[in-house]
Amino acid sequence: MGENIEKRGQAEDIRAEVYCDSDEIDLRDIFRILIKQKKAIFVTTGVFFILALIYVLTAAPLYKINIQVKSGLNGWPKEDIVSWLKEKQYLNLFPHAREKTLRQISSLKYKQERKGEVVTLYMYWPDPKEGRIFLQELTSRWVDYYLEKFPDESIILARSEIEQKMNELQQELKNLEKIGVIQLQNR
Repeated sequence: MGENIEKRGQAEDIRAEVYCDSDEIDLRDIFRILIKQKKAIFVTTGVFFILALIYVLTAAPLYKINIQVKSGLNGWPKEDIVSWLKEKQYLNLFPHAREKTLRQISSLKYKQERKGEVVTLYMYWPDPKEGRIFLQELTSRWVDYYLEKFPDESIILARSEIEQKMNELQQELKNLEKIGVIQLQNR
């Protein structure tokens, strides 16, 4: 009986040694496996590199364009503007738009300040100038829609003043660009 206990103890010691040996990490074995599988590693890396390169070369950049709209106009509070945007009723302002344009228009998003009366409209567009023109056209159609719904002379005056100021700012920007080009030519 004593021999059996002794043999069991030796067997447990051997199992413990085997367990401890298998728990160790051998870096040589890891490097051997990596060297054997180097072809698969390079092929996989190459495929993903080529896919990423194709995506980078073909994907068009998108620019974030935004405009702020101040509510509080007579008869149209911020809550109405937000619900109008939520329900995507602005798509009705473009009845003859192409499908691609409608997809871009429907990507219009908004955010509102909790305490403020400003609603910020923003969207991503491939061409920043074209996107800005689109948002200006949207707000222009929006004002026309609003004027049909709630006619108010003060809005018409405010709109003409805004358009006049926008034209003045665009003229100033053109003058600044000309000055910058002349300064560069002089240098």
